[in-house]
Amino acid sequence: MKNIINYLSIISVLLSSIYFTIKLKFINYNFKKIITTIKNSNKEDIKALYMSLGAKIGVGSLAGTSLAIYLEGPGVLLWIYIISILSSILTYCETYLGYIYNNKGVFNYIKKGLNNNTLSIVYTIILIFIYEIGFVGIQSNTIYKSLKELNLIYNNLLIISIILIISILIFGNINTIINRISKIVPIMSILYISITIPLLLKINIIKTITIIIEDGLNNNKLKKILIAGLQRGIFATESGLGTSSIASTISNNKENQALFQVLGTHFITIIITITGLIIINNQNNYIGKINGIEILINTFNNYYGITGKVLICIIIFLFAISTILSSYFFTLKGINFLNNRKDKNNNQIKIIIILFSLIGILVKSSVIWSIIDILILFLLIINIFTMLKLNKQIK
Repeated sequence: MKNIINYLSIISVLLSSIYFTIKLKFINYNFKKIITTIKNSNKEDIKALYMSLGAKIGVGSLAGTSLAIYLEGPGVLLWIYIISILSSILTYCETYLGYIYNNKGVFNYIKKGLNNNTLSIVYTIILIFIYEIGFVGIQSNTIYKSLKELNLIYNNLLIISIILIISILIFGNINTIINRISKIVPIMSILYISITIPLLLKINIIKTITIIIEDGLNNNKLKKILIAGLQRGIFATESGLGTSSIASTISNNKENQALFQVLGTHFITIIITITGLIIINNQNNYIGKINGIEILINTFNNYYGITGKVLICIIIFLFAISTILSSYFFTLKGINFLNNRKDKNNNQIKIIIILFSLIGILVKSSVIWSIIDILILFLLIINIFTMLKLNKQIK
């Protein structure tokens, strides 16, 4: 069953991406227009972009890419890159539809566009479960594992400290949380790029790209590596899931937001590519079970020593926190849609997020991922189906 859903989601992404790219005359690659959009942007446009990036740049982008390369080889990066670039048009489509349906995001265009309240409720419940419970647990688990590598404080004190920080940051009204994300995202992005660029200058880019292409087109493992790469590309950028349309409700500018969200997808693709190139050029032998975060931390430790280890742990912490805060925003939007009310601060959601942040630390992340992996594909299939049905409205 899982394999069928995997294949269906991959085929859906590929075919719909090609269709919309041609239909919209390659607007997702019109960088001249994207740059013009940036020049004409306002604070709300930028905050909406940061909200989207805060949700997307996290474990999926860094640890997921690292682990995929470790398990499947350097060729997986080729297919991650292809799906990330190709599917960026889906981000444009969902953001555009979200705006024209009263700027209420994916929930509303499923309900009003398809005239299908049941499907919109199913989509919303799955999204709430993924973001309020699943992603929150994964991010807190990641924070714990990365900070544990530093051996600064005892385990119990570390767990209490993490939960306390999450609690402090998540309490506040919705505008306060949006502003916090708007501050965290640029800082974490600049920090990450700052410590990765020197490493890129040390490696032979041409040779590495050649290795990636040759391994990615290797007939002996093409099927396996292609599926792994496409899955990771979908999870890393979240193109086609509908979340970009939710983040864009912060802004009231239709065309600006659609292109801004495409810009965000391209930025994430750059982050993924940089990470992949560095991981591929890192020589390390791991013993026993390994996860993406350990690979990433060991890589920067090898290059920079303890300084690199501390810096990447700080960056991972910021990435994870931004995803948790964005998860609250998406969950709040979903709850308010189900209750048919305007944005209203919800302390119950915050308490549940704090609770599952603790649970996420205590259980294995693989358990959470096994549930989330399949549910994300349901979101993807529902949203792509809706966009294709409403394709005449997307311009």
